[in-house]
This record gives sequence, C-alpha cells and structure tokens, in this order.
Amino acid sequence: MSGKGPNSGKSAVEAHYSAHPYPKADAIDTMALRREELNTLAGRWSQPIPRDARILVAGCGTREALSWALCFPQAQVYGCDLSSTSLAIGRSLIEQLGVTNVRLEQRDLLTLDDEDGLFDVVSSWGVLHHLPDPLQGLRTIRARLRPGGVMHLMLYSRRNRYYIRDFQELVRKLAAPGGGDAGAKMATAKGLTLGTGWKDSRLARFSEYVRGQHDNDPPHWADSFVHPQETDYDLPGLFELLEAGGARFLAWNKPWTWVVRPRFKDPKLAAAYSALDQLEQWEVADRMMMPVFDLLAGLASDPPAERPWMGDDDALLDSVLARTDGEQIILQGNIDRGQRKPLKTLIVDRVKGRKDAVELHTLARFTLVRPRVVATLIKHVDGERTLRAACEAACASHRVPFDGPTRQELVSTARQLIHPYGALLVRAPGP
Repeated sequence: MSGKGPNSGKSAVEAHYSAHPYPKADAIDTMALRREELNTLAGRWSQPIPRDARILVAGCGTREALSWALCFPQAQVYGCDLSSTSLAIGRSLIEQLGVTNVRLEQRDLLTLDDEDGLFDVVSSWGVLHHLPDPLQGLRTIRARLRPGGVMHLMLYSRRNRYYIRDFQELVRKLAAPGGGDAGAKMATAKGLTLGTGWKDSRLARFSEYVRGQHDNDPPHWADSFVHPQETDYDLPGLFELLEAGGARFLAWNKPWTWVVRPRFKDPKLAAAYSALDQLEQWEVADRMMMPVFDLLAGLASDPPAERPWMGDDDALLDSVLARTDGEQIILQGNIDRGQRKPLKTLIVDRVKGRKDAVELHTLARFTLVRPRVVATLIKHVDGERTLRAACEAACASHRVPFDGPTRQELVSTARQLIHPYGALLVRAPGP
C-alpha cells in the first residue's frame, strides 16, 4: 500500500463518523463459505476467488474489514476509512480476536491508485452514496478490481428511504435558516424524535421507529437521519451509475429480498408478473418490498456470469452443494464476549397432520411444503458430496428410486434453494 493519509482538513463526513462511529459494533457476522457464496451469486465459475485473495474494504467503518478477514482466513484484507474513531474500534476488535490477516488505515478511498495494486474482492457497502461524487468513487474502486473479480456494493434506494427524506427535510427546515450546522441539526433531530407527540401525525409510526433507533442503535440513528451528505437512486439510476462507472451488474447479494412472485395468490397477477422482463420484475419488487440496493458487480469488460446449474439438471447434479449457515460473534461495549450465535438460513419443520411432508422456512420468509425425502436430502448436503450422491443417499433412506417425479422434485427444490431463496450454495471448483 502507498500509505497515503486522508485529505487535508476534516470533511463534514469525516467529522460525522468521528462523532458517530458506524456501524454499532455489537456483533460480527461470519460465514466460513463466504468465498463460495460470492462465486455462486456472482457466477464466477471459471474464475473462482482464490483462497489467498487480496480484499479491499473501501470505507470499512468499525467492523466490516474484520468480518471479511474472518470469512477469508487465508486472505490479506486491507480496510480504509476516514474516521479515526471507527478505526480505533476496529483495531481493538482485531487485537481482541487475534486476527492477523487484516490491516486498517485512515485514508480517503479516492486516493486509491495503481500503487495499491489490484484486488480479487472490493467491498464498499453503504459508502459511495456518501461521497460528493459517487461516480468518481465507483470509478476509483473499480480501477482496483482485477479482471474476474467481484465488487460488493450497497447504495441507497430512493423508495427505501422516502420517509427518511421527509424526516431529514423537517430537520433542515427547523434547524435554522439555511439548514443549520451539524450541531443544530442534531439538536433538532433529537427534539423531533424524543420531545414531540406524534399521535395525530402522518409520521406517528415512523416517529416510533426513529425513537427506537435512537435508543437501541445511536450510530444507525445518526447515519440515517442527520448524515451531512447522501445520494439515493432508483433502479434505472442505479444501472446508469454502474454503466458510467465501467461496472457490470452480476447479482443481488441477497436475492431473496427481490422475490415477490409467491406473494401473488391470484393466478392472473402471477401470470402478469411473469410476463414482465427482468428489470420490470425488479421494479415491482422495488415498489412492494423496497429493498436496499445490495449487489455484486464486476468489470464491464468481463464476460457475463456463468451459472450452468440453473438450466442444466446434470450440471446441477454434478455440483457440490453446501449450506449457507454462518454465525455471529457477540460483542458488548466493543469487547468480545466469546459467544457464538448460529445463523440458520433454512429451517425444516413438520407439517401438522401430514407425515409425508415437511415445511422449509427460508430467508425469503416463504414456506415451501415438500416431501419428507427433501428434508433427508438437506441433511446429506455437506459441502463435500455432489448433489447426485446426496439425492441417491436420501432416496435410499426412504427406499424410493431416484428417478421420475422424485428426481424432479429433488432437483427443482435444490435449484430453488440456491437461487433465489439463499439457503444452499454451489461450491466453487478447484482447491
């Protein structure tokens, strides 16, 4: 690394995060199979992310670089951020957890250049939209991505934040003529949140949400409601940004947040939705669900994503599948308490009154009712054997042949759980 420091002078954004280090360091999510998850979602099948990857976390905050380092224990992780306060928390956690494959530096991401080299993974989650020029930021970090690499980005959705913008506008109008300084805005936002009765207001329910955020997660409250600089996007604007930045959209990082077809109980509505093109279907999801724009992208010059298992049953059966379960490291006062909380992505339950079926509860908050042999199949999905071997073992346990309708049921269910429900993943080929 070139070791360049932050720009001279303290920007409003740097001052904000120095006062309100973000995110709240109360838990760190980890997943041993994060590398394979990125390969599966991004479709980087012929160019898997190496185990000893170079990972850049541009705008790492308090814990993001540490999370990547725990998910990629053989990788070298470099995190940069404007806030010395956030970095101090991050360094404390790194020391307490004994993590040795991550380095943090106080630095403006716009100073990244050729001296820093190329990275296999570039993560900038919730950062670009706080820059004066998000496009310049995207071009800067895209220039640090190697061919075939993956960028993990999150940008604000305009629909997701429409009610927050209303609140921010109230703060600006009431803080002082011209919007007031940071201190005036903070005092006004707290007054609106904590000192006003809203029972007869259209913002009553939102006010309860804001108050809860203030009490339970002050950094999130400050980041959401009094941030000095932000830009949000609609879907067309998001894809225009990616194109202008020389990036190719690969996949939503949490595809289950964009699944809406099962919500249409009316067959005519379901058919009308299915007839829409992909972008129009996403626009329906954007209106109904308002997810944030959490996505994976690559270089525009890279070949399209490869997902051979999505359309070829034999390719799927010859693939190795694994569960996407992870864990959280629980923290208190930025101190590791040594507790590990499992994160389950798929729960298998019984169907009341039926012995021949099970319920699969997924991250997409949908319940899939499937034959009991599917539950046995999931038990055999271990990240080592192929799906074909797991299916054959499950069928043998139930003394049913692996052919005909049973074969189709197992294959179609496995494919659903890979994409878009997010409960299983296809492991990348190679070591």
